Amino acid sequence: ASTGVVKLHMEKLDCGVLLSMAAGEYEERFQEKQIEFHIEKKTEKPLMITADSRQLWRVFDNLLTNMVKYSQVNTRAYVDLVEENGSIKVIFRNTSAAMLHVSAEELMQRFVRGDSSRSTEGSGLGLSIARSLTQLMGGDFQLFVDGDLFKVEVAFPMDWTIPQ
Repeated sequence: ASTGVVKLHMEKLDCGVLLSMAAGEYEERFQEKQIEFHIEKKTEKPLMITADSRQLWRVFDNLLTNMVKYSQVNTRAYVDLVEENGSIKVIFRNTSAAMLHVSAEELMQRFVRGDSSRSTEGSGLGLSIARSLTQLMGGDFQLFVDGDLFKVEVAFPMDWTIPQ
């Protein structure tokens, strides 16, 4: 993704619909891990953006997978969808099961995991790929770590054109 080789098929889409579909795929997994999952759309109107739906699905899929894998059991995980200053922002928040001994910037580097002792599957590439895909589509990807609070904000400019 970071090399620009990924072919994009940009289209107007309702970010809320795509997010709801992705979150629906994870409902059972959150229940199995005893994580109370909340998704909240802060407005009733369609939140239209221009993006590649397949690649944006990959971004959401990665972030939701990380929430299921690395959240503390018996906690809550949140996804908020908001319109803010002409942008559509999707905010993912959860409490990490392990203390995060690395900075947000370190977590964004390829092959880095929050806990070096983890032996779970995966390459550690997920956040780097999610950020690269988001940026490739014209969006912004920000990661914040505060103790064991893990937060990612994915933002795209709102598409103001009237849907056909």
